[in-house]
Amino acid sequence: VSTQSTGSSGINAEYGGEGMAAHHTNLAIQRTAEHLIVTLPNKIVIQWDGLHMGFLILPDDFPEDRTCGMCGRYNNDMSRDYYMKHGRTDITTNPLEFGNSWKYTNTYRPCYDVSPRDDVDPCDYFPERKAEGQVLCQQHLYQVPFTSCHDTVDPALYFQNCVRDWCGSEWRRSQKLPLCNALGAYATTCELKGVPISSWRSSDLCPIDEIKEITMEEGCPWNELEYDFELDPQE
Repeated sequence: VSTQSTGSSGINAEYGGEGMAAHHTNLAIQRTAEHLIVTLPNKIVIQWDGLHMGFLILPDDFPEDRTCGMCGRYNNDMSRDYYMKHGRTDITTNPLEFGNSWKYTNTYRPCYDVSPRDDVDPCDYFPERKAEGQVLCQQHLYQVPFTSCHDTVDPALYFQNCVRDWCGSEWRRSQKLPLCNALGAYATTCELKGVPISSWRSSDLCPIDEIKEITMEEGCPWNELEYDFELDPQE
């Protein structure tokens, strides 16, 4: 992971162990067991798992209509969330068109437009995967320790997404990464809602060392954060 404090400054020091934090003026960077957390001077918090999922957490006093893109407009009007990248007055009702306008691509990892005909349920093409995914996702999302969060975060949507991803994703299937991503998304949402799910990973289920290895191979090294701040142990 490479972090820049400004658009032009170089970040040269090496970031080491879990549970450490770096501070520079009002910018704070810390790493927990599963996330990199950056708190900006305006109290916006960016939380990233280093692989596939990120959260942008706004402070309570953040003004309305100051966000766009995947964050929506932050004004309690969902009908105005789909402003496209190429103009603040260009709005769509089509989530695929919206996503296409905001996608980021480069030569290392091309990102192609999704057409409406691509918006199909992959389980229709892989019924055998659907049956397998339903068993796997049910087995974990509706069992301890995830049940401790059910009253706070409804697992139904996460179950649906888990099955859909299991049907459609070819990425690291042998390591059950589609399942791990779904469980990680639910666990992170629960944590943000004040109900942390502890010890859900094990040597048999989404071991953290395996996830770290994947991030290293995919070009997002888990254990390397470069910055020019002084390290302070977390209390």
